[in-house]
Amino acid sequence: MKRLNLLLSAFLLLFPKSLLYSNPYSNLLDYVRQDLANNILIFLPERIKSNLLELCSKLSKLEKTYELNKAETAYSIFTWIQRNIYYECSKSPEYNKTPDIIFKAGKGTPNEISFLFKTMCNHLEIEAGIILGYIKFYTKIETDREWNYIKFNNTYYLIDVSMGVCIYDEEVELSYYDYFYFGAKPEMLIRSHFPKEIKWQLLNNPISLKQFLSMASLTHWFYIYGFKTVSPDSFLINDKFINFNLTFDGTFIYKYIECVYSDFFGKENTIKCKYNLISDKTMNFIINSISEKMNYISIYVGGYNPTIYYNTYICRILSFKIDLKNNDYSLSKDNNYFENNITFK
Repeated sequence: MKRLNLLLSAFLLLFPKSLLYSNPYSNLLDYVRQDLANNILIFLPERIKSNLLELCSKLSKLEKTYELNKAETAYSIFTWIQRNIYYECSKSPEYNKTPDIIFKAGKGTPNEISFLFKTMCNHLEIEAGIILGYIKFYTKIETDREWNYIKFNNTYYLIDVSMGVCIYDEEVELSYYDYFYFGAKPEMLIRSHFPKEIKWQLLNNPISLKQFLSMASLTHWFYIYGFKTVSPDSFLINDKFINFNLTFDGTFIYKYIECVYSDFFGKENTIKCKYNLISDKTMNFIINSISEKMNYISIYVGGYNPTIYYNTYICRILSFKIDLKNNDYSLSKDNNYFENNITFK
């Protein structure tokens, strides 16, 4: 352990505080020396051999030893939860476990994971809290969902730990970590997260719930892949013909584009789609033959952003809801996971 401490101390000397990563998706990551914060995790005790207070006490000592700022400490907590706590799907938004039980079990619902993050931050004297609201997944809306905020340098930042952790499944554990949701920019996060308290939008010009539900459903990959806007920005499609444009920043190298529709049983099928570059940073999409058997349309894109990584990923970037019958949608308080109960009034 002493040798590891010496190595990390030497690393710290070679990694000055001024050397930080500029991140286009998170304002908070600009204050984090990610290599240093990641290396500190090796000094934390294993979850199964420790408890919550012991872990927080150890992290507090490391914070002082290596002069971490509170953003870096919050990042360490975020990363530790990512790698030790699994996302457990549940239809109940209520807390069924205390932070200590979540810690020992190694899994929790999104709300429980948010509560654990807040608890750990508070132990480390980081001002953190819970935000309650709606989250949009493709064409599904989840109500009574919670995420976090922290205060750093007199500024509030938005965090959703459960969106960045591994998905827990009894048969499959998907090891995927995502830092988009660590201090995500408010203008990007509002596409998927709508707080019930308007102040937690952190926007100069807040939007209404009606606007949130009406906007096209964009995933975080939309921004990671360098896309900027979709026009028209409509979530609900009630025409048999779709024509829309996507603008992008030009950094992403596209190798694969596919349009698919999902039926009401959840099965996805390829649908013919014409797409063309109409300028150096604008792509036009045309989709014909929209039918009533379609539940929603999604666009998948594959490629890489050479400014961030060179691996090629194929990911869904946006979705539209299909409704040729012009149904009357309304939010239901009795069902926290649904597709069709959406308010446009």
